[in-house]
Amino acid sequence: MNDEGKRRIRAVARARRRARLEQPPARPRPDDRASKKEEARGLLDAWLALIEHYGLSRPILPALFLPTASEPDIRLILDSGPCIVPALVAPSGAPLTHPDWTPLPSEGTPTASIPHSEESAPEGARRGPRSLPSRLLGAEALAKADIIAVPALSVDARGTRIGQGGGWYDRALLHARHSAPRVGVLFDEEFTSSPLPRMPHDQGVDAILTPSGYRILRPRD
Repeated sequence: MNDEGKRRIRAVARARRRARLEQPPARPRPDDRASKKEEARGLLDAWLALIEHYGLSRPILPALFLPTASEPDIRLILDSGPCIVPALVAPSGAPLTHPDWTPLPSEGTPTASIPHSEESAPEGARRGPRSLPSRLLGAEALAKADIIAVPALSVDARGTRIGQGGGWYDRALLHARHSAPRVGVLFDEEFTSSPLPRMPHDQGVDAILTPSGYRILRPRD
């Protein structure tokens, strides 16, 4: 029943996100562009406030992700300093079958120049740089991250997270430090007060980050 419930939630969330991307035949209105810029700025402001809330001393090493076109635009956060992001292929181009990370910025690849990816595929099949990573850090690199941003389609008040369905983060987060806050990144309307389906292996989040701000869901020990 949990799996079926998750599938329904994913279908609704993906349809809502596709609708957000749809543009009229005419050129986008100036207020549409302004709204997207405001969302990106709101995410950065909320991120900086969240770091302050957790009392993280700078410089910090966050684990982030490269957003697809339908996800919250965290590129300003990516540009705010060094980080690690998921890697899905080896420097040779061979697909990876296990979670791995790569540093950003990498040599000759400023984060601002990395385009959104528009692929629609299970989680883990589309995360990370579209270009080949300069080097791999291993799954255990996540243990060095001070705070971890996790993409989400929905999150509830208990910190239960619905992802894309591939289980990449459920496996990757096993290597995280217990003290590192896990932050679900989503749009405001995707946070729900209704309990979401949760399996024993599902890795939850401690807080959420949205364009309008952040919310603490469960305290850190």
